[in-house]
Amino acid sequence: MGVPQSRTHRHGLLGDEIRCLTNYAPRPAPGWGSECNRDFSPSTPFGMLRGHTKRMGAPNNNAEVADRFGVVAKRFRSVVDSASSMDRIEFAAQIYRILPKLIDEAISLPDVESSDSDHKKSSINIRFQEWDRLYNSLKEKLGDWNPYHQVFDPTQDSEAIFGSLADDIADIYGDLKKGLVFIETRQSQPDDAIWTWRVLFYSHWGQHAMNALQAIHFRLQNADFSGHS
Repeated sequence: MGVPQSRTHRHGLLGDEIRCLTNYAPRPAPGWGSECNRDFSPSTPFGMLRGHTKRMGAPNNNAEVADRFGVVAKRFRSVVDSASSMDRIEFAAQIYRILPKLIDEAISLPDVESSDSDHKKSSINIRFQEWDRLYNSLKEKLGDWNPYHQVFDPTQDSEAIFGSLADDIADIYGDLKKGLVFIETRQSQPDDAIWTWRVLFYSHWGQHAMNALQAIHFRLQNADFSGHS
């Protein structure tokens, strides 16, 4: 969202997101980019990682796993919600500290099955108006720190495109919220939260987190050297 001309993904507004969440390797849908079209079969590297994390997790421990990830997700949400009370450098530094913890916890999430409850289906989307307000407020907060250059897939692409920190942060916020709904309402099993966070990490918010972490790293480094905020 936010920068459709420079991103290769669309999400949140259409039923395509449901298809991305409920199938590990869906066919590309109209208006959807390559982030959703991932093959997580056992023969792929991500598929092998899925199997590894599945062995690490124990079904009777999934409530603890969901709570542990939820603590970090809530910290991220709290920082974003408090952005207006911080200056740009403080806000960026707070996000910079949390992102590695989120990535580490996400990689450790076990591979679980989700339920097919109506509650899950009805809770899956963040409203566009909510996302748009957040994106615009973050864009204003970040100012000229918002845009950055990136290569979409550094292992295959050589052409740089524009990225947006506001877009990254708003998308991570939205994806984490989808799992937090299950934890905070207590109306479904912890596995639903774990499954949602994990699938979205590998198909969407993980790349946003990596991109944002690198962009913030250089913004803070350059601000430190230049003495400007």
